[in-house]
Amino acid sequence: MLRQKINMTIKFKSYIYIIFLFSLLTTAVPTTTKAQNVTSYEQAVKKADMLFSSGKLMDAKAYYQIALKYKPDEPYVKKKINDIINRLSSQMDKEDEYYDIIDKADLYFEENALNKALDFYQKALNIIPDDKYAKEKIQEIHAIKTNEKEKLAQFQKYIKEGTVLLSKNEFDKAIGLFQKAKKLFPANSTPAEKINTAKQLKKDYFNKQKKFDELVTEAGRYLLINKFSDALKLYQEAQKLFPENREIAAKITELTPKAKNQLEYETLVEEADNLYINKNYAAAKNRYVKASKLWPENNYAADMINRINEQLADQMKDLEKNYLMAVKSGDSLFNNKDYEAAKAQYNLALTLKPDEQYPQNQLDAIGNIYAERKAEMQKQYASIVSKGDSLLNALQLDEAKKQYEIAISIRPDDNYPKNKLKEIDKKAQEIAERQKLKIQYDAIIAEADKLYKNGQYELAIAKYKEAQVLDAISDYPQARIK
Repeated sequence: MLRQKINMTIKFKSYIYIIFLFSLLTTAVPTTTKAQNVTSYEQAVKKADMLFSSGKLMDAKAYYQIALKYKPDEPYVKKKINDIINRLSSQMDKEDEYYDIIDKADLYFEENALNKALDFYQKALNIIPDDKYAKEKIQEIHAIKTNEKEKLAQFQKYIKEGTVLLSKNEFDKAIGLFQKAKKLFPANSTPAEKINTAKQLKKDYFNKQKKFDELVTEAGRYLLINKFSDALKLYQEAQKLFPENREIAAKITELTPKAKNQLEYETLVEEADNLYINKNYAAAKNRYVKASKLWPENNYAADMINRINEQLADQMKDLEKNYLMAVKSGDSLFNNKDYEAAKAQYNLALTLKPDEQYPQNQLDAIGNIYAERKAEMQKQYASIVSKGDSLLNALQLDEAKKQYEIAISIRPDDNYPKNKLKEIDKKAQEIAERQKLKIQYDAIIAEADKLYKNGQYELAIAKYKEAQVLDAISDYPQARIK
């Protein structure tokens, strides 16, 4: 088509050039047989004017040239011939402009820049309204755009549906839709980027799933041996990986009270074990009984109660001998100022013979020694509390807790250190909760940043909004969304 236009342009310009040569001739040459039949100036001018009015410029020019034969210096005829030449020259310029525009339109069309091509074809029609070529090209572009519009709608549908599937972790289905989108527009980079992101998300998801399964499996093993506290910690770690998992949330809810009972149980058992070591069997037995009620399934407390009963029964078989041995051992330890060990022996002696005064006197003496020590510490009470306050302000919670516990042991009736211990527990819980949220927040932000970097903006925005729920103070998620 372009070659055909070039030939047309050359032919048209050559034709105009010939006309210009004719215009230089001072003597007109008839161009038709009919023109030669004109016999007067008036007939020639009349015929020429009629042809000029109907737009037959070349024929009109021939008759004006004949008229010049009759009257060579007639101004009217010369003016009409000049008008014809100017009009033909103007048409030539118009044709040149038309073909320049058509050439540009064709170039844009070949480059698939259809909107630009359409603009230029319409400009060409403004110059030559009935141009068949420009009209056909415009129709062709509209047909292509209609088809492209349908393809684009399908393309966008595949991309949108694939993105939704990604958010549901249905990676293979999402990749399938992105591949369909890629077939529709192979040059578009979005489907390839989406596919790469989906593959990376799939890899990350299965790595996370693997870790999740390992934690849940290990937690299950602890449940089999009734280690509720250990199982709870593992389930809480698993929940950080998949916060939306309802089964894990239910497990955590179920195990939280059991783990609390277990911790209380372990505290009682620890106290009971210390009493047992100090041979204060009555007090030890009392705590073992309380522990057994908290966790009946655990046989340890019950076994220790049986052991205490058996040991007391053995001691009772040779009561006098065992009593004297306990007192003698207690006195030796007392003299060596090993008061805790001495207490154990005196407690044993008192258990064997509750009505004997000597073991009780020795226990009272040890109590007096501890009281003297406590009195000495009373003098340091204000300093201990002050130290606890400083440590608490510095958020050194464990060290502060020790100071307040010492203060309570000195003044059990003072509520100040007790209230401070509650404050420490609350702060520790808040710090733990903030740390938990921070870990979740950092993980979500890292995932959102990765999606943003890969151009997955819709998914990234969803993740940044999820992060905002965990940390409403941080400006970072909103800045990234903007």
